[in-house]
Amino acid sequence: MSMPYESLLKELGADKSQMEKSTTATEQYIILHNHAMTKEIQDLKKQLIEKQAEYDELDEELDSITRSRNTLQSYLKNQQEIIELHTERKSELEFGYNKNMTIMCLLNIFFMVIIIHTLAHAFEELVATICFIVISSVWIFGIAIMYEIHQKNVAISSTEQKIKQLSSTNETVSTLIDNM
Repeated sequence: MSMPYESLLKELGADKSQMEKSTTATEQYIILHNHAMTKEIQDLKKQLIEKQAEYDELDEELDSITRSRNTLQSYLKNQQEIIELHTERKSELEFGYNKNMTIMCLLNIFFMVIIIHTLAHAFEELVATICFIVISSVWIFGIAIMYEIHQKNVAISSTEQKIKQLSSTNETVSTLIDNM
């Protein structure tokens, strides 16, 4: 029976000489209980230090995730603004293009009428016809070029579709980031 008692003393860190000095069983019980509680407190302190380190690590990770989330939100906001500016610019270019095309057509018709009228009165019929054919050819060639430009403008609308797809993708990613 002395062996378990001595091993208990050793485990609790109690000093055998201190135990021998105590006179009563109550004092020995108090001393043993004190050593047991001291050991338990030390274990709890050790656990607290480990939990604090774990908490600090998780807190740093949360801060990192929050910074990453904020950075991604800022990036998506910038991307959305870029898409909106491209859309606005495209609208402005289309408006200017349509106005220019209208003005070009009106000027072509006006100058064609003036040139035909001038040629008819200034030259003989053969020269006027040749000049009319040359001017008409140039005018038709100009219309063909304007038509080609118009077709390229139509191709821009496919670019607009791609911009809309990118915008919807940004909205999806933004929703995902907001839910982080």
